[in-house]
Amino acid sequence: MSHCTHDHTHSPHHEGGCHCHCNSHSHDHVHSSDTHKPSFKVFIPDILSGLLLVATAVLAHLNVISGALPLCLFLISAIVTGLPIVIDGFAEWRRGDFMNEYTLMILAAIGAFWIGEYPEGVAVLLFYSFGEKLQDRASEKARAHIRGLVDKMPKTVAVESADGSIREMQPKDVAEGSRIRVKPGMRVALDGVLEGDDAISFDTSAITGEAVPRTVTPGEAVQSGLIPVDREVTLTTTCRLEDSSLSRILKTVEEAAEAKSHTETLIRRITRWYTPAVIAAAILLFAVAWAVIPAADFAWQTWFNRALILLVCACPCAMVISVPLSYFMSLGKASAHGVLVKGSTYFDAMCGVDTVLFDKTGTLTTGRFRIDGCRPADGISEETLLSLAAGMEAQSSHPLAQSVKDAAAERGITAAAVDDVTTVRHGLTARHEGKTALAGSRRLLADNGVDVPQDDTQTASTEIHLALGGEYMGVIRLTDEIKPTAAESIRLLHRMGIRNIGILSGDRKAAVQQAAEAIGADTCLAELSPEEKYGVMKQLKAEGRRIAYVGDGINDTPSLALADVGIAMGTAGTDAAMQHADAVIAGDDPARVPQLLHIARSARRVAITNVVFALSFKLIVMALGACGLASLWMAVFADTGVTLITIIYTLLALK
Repeated sequence: MSHCTHDHTHSPHHEGGCHCHCNSHSHDHVHSSDTHKPSFKVFIPDILSGLLLVATAVLAHLNVISGALPLCLFLISAIVTGLPIVIDGFAEWRRGDFMNEYTLMILAAIGAFWIGEYPEGVAVLLFYSFGEKLQDRASEKARAHIRGLVDKMPKTVAVESADGSIREMQPKDVAEGSRIRVKPGMRVALDGVLEGDDAISFDTSAITGEAVPRTVTPGEAVQSGLIPVDREVTLTTTCRLEDSSLSRILKTVEEAAEAKSHTETLIRRITRWYTPAVIAAAILLFAVAWAVIPAADFAWQTWFNRALILLVCACPCAMVISVPLSYFMSLGKASAHGVLVKGSTYFDAMCGVDTVLFDKTGTLTTGRFRIDGCRPADGISEETLLSLAAGMEAQSSHPLAQSVKDAAAERGITAAAVDDVTTVRHGLTARHEGKTALAGSRRLLADNGVDVPQDDTQTASTEIHLALGGEYMGVIRLTDEIKPTAAESIRLLHRMGIRNIGILSGDRKAAVQQAAEAIGADTCLAELSPEEKYGVMKQLKAEGRRIAYVGDGINDTPSLALADVGIAMGTAGTDAAMQHADAVIAGDDPARVPQLLHIARSARRVAITNVVFALSFKLIVMALGACGLASLWMAVFADTGVTLITIIYTLLALK
C-alpha cells in the first residue's frame, strides 16, 4: 500500500445440545466493569459440602454413626453443593430444554441415593459444581485485562473553555474538537491530536502490551488509554467517546465473545446426539438385561448401577467446558499482548494459514520517512517543488504526506494553495493556479502524458513525482527504515512451517525488493494498486492458498476483507481496521503476527487434546461399566474428574 507511488494511499479517510452452566457464563460481559469476579468465597459451599461428605463417610465406616443419620448428613451435603444446580436445571426445563447436563447430574444423584450409594451421589454434584466455578474463575482471568483497562479510565475530563478556564466533564459529554488537558500519570479518555511545541512520551502498555514508551510529536494522533509520562498535555479531541479507540476495542472484544470457533460449534453439534444417545444406551442396557436374564437371576440393583455409570458418563462437560475455555483464554492472552481478535472462529482460520502477505510501508517499515533528496526539473526550485507537494498532501495523514509537510514547515515553506484534490490510481490530482497538478508515481504521470526522466530508476528510495499543467516539476525522494523486529518475525513464521511469505506493495520495485531481501521474504510484488493487490490475492486463493494479510488497515481494506485472516496493524485500530480485519494489532510490531498464529495453534491443540482425552476416557469407563468392571466412583471421575483435569491442563498450557 506504499504511498511512494501514491497507489491507494489517498482514500478520503486513508483507509445447541449441552448448555453447561459454567459455559453459559464464560462469555458474558467481557467488556463490562461488572463486579462479577469469582473469588475464593464462591468455593466455600463446595468446601463445606466436601468436608461434610468426607467426615460422614469416615464416621459411617467406623460405625460411629449409623441408621438414618448418615443419610441425613449426606443429603445436607448434597443440598449445600447441589441446590444451585437444581435451580439452574429448573430454569432450563421451563425454557423447554430437558436434554442438558443439569438433568444428567440430577438424575445421576437421585439414582445413586436410590440404590444407597450416598457418597457417590454427593460426589456427582460436588465435583460438577467445583468444576463450574473453576472454569468461571479461569474465564474471569481472561477478561481481566480489558475490564481492568476500563475500570482505570478517568471518570471526568478537564476541558479547556475558550476563555482558558477549565471545567470537569464526563467523557461522554465532551464534543469533538474540544481542547482537553491530561495530567502526567492519567489516562487519555478520548482520541485526540497533540498540541504544543514539544514531543511527549506516552505509556502505551495498556493498549499495546509493550512497556516501551512511545514518543508523540505535536500534530500526531493520541489514542484513548495512553498515559503521558512526564508532563501535562493538551489535546484536541477528534471524536466523541463512542467512536474512540478504546470504545472500538471494547466493541471488538464483545464481538469476540459471541463469535464461536468451528471447533466449538462442532463440539456442540456432537453433544446434541452424544448426550441423548448415551442416555438411550443406559436405558437399553438395563432393559436388555431385564429381558434376557431370567427373573430369578436378575439383580436389578447391579444393572441399575451399570446403567447409572453410563448416565454419569453421558455428560459432555469436559468437552463443552474445556474447548470454549481454551479459545476464550487465548482471546484474553492475545488481548493482553495488544492483539484484538474478533472471535475464536478466526483462531481456527489462523491454524490453516500457509501464506502470509505483508504490506510494506508502516507494516514492515517504521513509516517515518525523511526526505533523502529533492530533484526539481530545470527552472524549478526546491521551494516550489516542496510547496506544491505540501499543498496537495495537506489533507492526508499518511506518513509520507506528513513527512513532506514537516519538511516544508521546517524550511519555512508555505504550502501552495490547491483545490479539487482527488484520489486517483497511483496518486493525486488537484488544481493549482488554474492548472492540473499531479503527485504520485511514474505511472500516474505517464498515464497523463507527462514525460518522466529515467535517471536513477533503480534507487530504493520512495519517490513522489510532481507535474503541473502537463510539465514535469521534479521528484521528492524519501527513505523509510525496516522495523527492528521485521526480519525476526519472518524467521519465526518460517520456523512455524509457513513457506510462502511475501510483500505486496504500491512502492517502487527497487524499494520493495530491498525490503524483501532485508527481512528474508520469499516473494515480493511492487507498484500495485489496491485493485491489483486484490487480484493477486484472488489468484492465490484460487490456487488453494490460505492467506493471512497484514496491512495498516486504512486503505488495504479490500485485501484485508478477501484474506482468510485479515490482520490490521498500527494506530490501535482505525475504523477501516475494525470493519474489515479479523484481528487488530494495537501497536506496530510485526512480531505480534507469529505470536498471534502461535496462540491460535496452541488454542486449537489444547482444545483437540482435551476432546480426545475426555472422550476416550469416557468410552473406556462406559465399556468397563457395562461389563461390571467399573464402579460409580470411576464414572464420577470420568465426568467431573476428567473435566477438572482438562480445565487444569488448559490453564497450564495457555498460561
